[in-house]
Parts: sequence; structure tokens; C-alpha cells
Amino acid sequence: MTGGLVRRPVAVTMLLAAGCLLGAVSYGRLPVELIPFAELPMLVVQVQGARDSDPGQVESRAVIPVEGAIAGLPGIERIESFVEAWGARILVTYRGGVDPGHAYLR
Repeated sequence: MTGGLVRRPVAVTMLLAAGCLLGAVSYGRLPVELIPFAELPMLVVQVQGARDSDPGQVESRAVIPVEGAIAGLPGIERIESFVEAWGARILVTYRGGVDPGHAYLR
């Protein structure tokens, strides 16, 4: 029973051709979008600091007031801040079910 496919090269060729044809037809029917629709429940706020500023100053003068303003918005799940010499990045994560369009406009 071993070597049965080796003795049938036409059958193997037909199976390979059928697989290639099926793949080509499937590939042609795939929907392609340049910018797929995806809504992430996350907002990134970047704060630019003065050149070579102290991270402590960036945090006290910019990050803490911005975090305070963001914390008052409804639907906030988590706020994370990353402070560096060039500025800061604040990641705001929203709870599920919050309309991002209205949340980002506030």
C-alpha cells in the first residue's frame, strides 16, 4: 500500500492543480481595505516638553493637570503616564460600551 501516490502522478497533479485553483479563487474574493475599520477603546495624549527639560517639571506642570482633567471624564477605566525628558505620553483606556466618538470630543 505504500507508494500508492507515487504510482499515480496524474492524480497527484490534478489534486495539486485543484488546490491551486481553489486558492486563486479564494484569494480573488478576499475583501481588501486600505484602512480597516477598527475602534480601539484607547486614547493617546502626548505632551511636548521644553528641550532637555527635567522629567519632574514635565510631570508637575503638564502631566498631573492633564491627568486631572482626563480623570473627570465618564467611562475611563485606566490612565497610564510615561514621562521622559522630551515630554510625556498618557494612555487613556475606556470601559467597554463607551462611544469613542463622544469620549474623544470632550
